[in-house]
Formats: sequence, C-alpha cells, structure tokens
Amino acid sequence: MLTEQGMPASLSHGGKYSHLYGGSFNIVQGSKAETIGSQVAQSVYKNMNVSQRRQER
Repeated sequence: MLTEQGMPASLSHGGKYSHLYGGSFNIVQGSKAETIGSQVAQSVYKNMNVSQRRQER
C-alpha cells in the first residue's frame, strides 16, 4: 500500500502514535481473510493523518 499510495505525511515526520483510529467499514458475511485484511489496512492508512492531527491538538 505504501508503494502504491505513498507514505502518509504523519509517518514521514516520525510516525509515533499513542493510539490510532482505524475508522469503520462493512464486512460481507463469508468474506475471505485477505479481503478483510485489505479493508483494515486501507482504513488504517486513510486515518493515519486524521489520528496525527487529533494528537497535535
């Protein structure tokens, strides 16, 4: 994901988090583990900058 979408700004400035909000997403019953893992990774990646901004307040 980092190769495809680039490094989030929050990681390029140290990347230290006391916690990380992963967001929410829907899982379809019967989804494969690979699909669920991909959804988790995308949600966490998307929210990395959001979490960093919350910590700076």
